[in-house]
Amino acid sequence: MRDRVLRVELHCHTEYSFDGHIGYDALLAAAAKRRLDVIAITDHDTVRGAFDYQARLASQGTALRIIVGEERTLADRSHVIGLFPARAPVW
Repeated sequence: MRDRVLRVELHCHTEYSFDGHIGYDALLAAAAKRRLDVIAITDHDTVRGAFDYQARLASQGTALRIIVGEERTLADRSHVIGLFPARAPVW
């Protein structure tokens, strides 16, 4: 039996990020074109897009999965990416 390789994108910004422009439908199309299994949405300083897209995707029952993440801007203006937050944010 042959092991299956997952195709994963670990750094993706959406329309929820100041430098992201991809909307939900375009993200799905790009993922399908690249045959991705998993996408980590890592918008700048917010997880709203990741949770929104994850919920929309779950309601459609597709095989693609979304990892919730965030590219946090630190005090010195550098960035760090965090994945799998412990809980949903309170807005």
